[in-house]
Amino acid sequence: MIWEAEDPEVMGPGWEERRDVREERREHWERRAAQWAALALAREIFGERTQASLARYPSRGAFRGLLTLQVPFLGLEDHRQRELLFTSLAARDPVLEQVPLLFVFEPVARIRRVGQ
Repeated sequence: MIWEAEDPEVMGPGWEERRDVREERREHWERRAAQWAALALAREIFGERTQASLARYPSRGAFRGLLTLQVPFLGLEDHRQRELLFTSLAARDPVLEQVPLLFVFEPVARIRRVGQ
């Protein structure tokens, strides 16, 4: 990383970080690979209706992204068991191990329509 200041005498708000374009692209595709690995795993556990959306975090922290998983909700106990299974398997996944994501489970209720 290269740090530059607007005025070399001033350190603080004037500093900005310039990152290598290749590094940014590599990190982008690493996050995308982790997103697809997590989605495939979540679909195995929660079902095919599972959807995912990834919000990027700055790469300086422990997590590289925030992954929201919209999962079918059948009941609280069932959801907790599936969530526990997902997190334990995700911790052992080789892709997700290298690209740590913060998982947010968004339960989506199944609507049963009567008379249709």
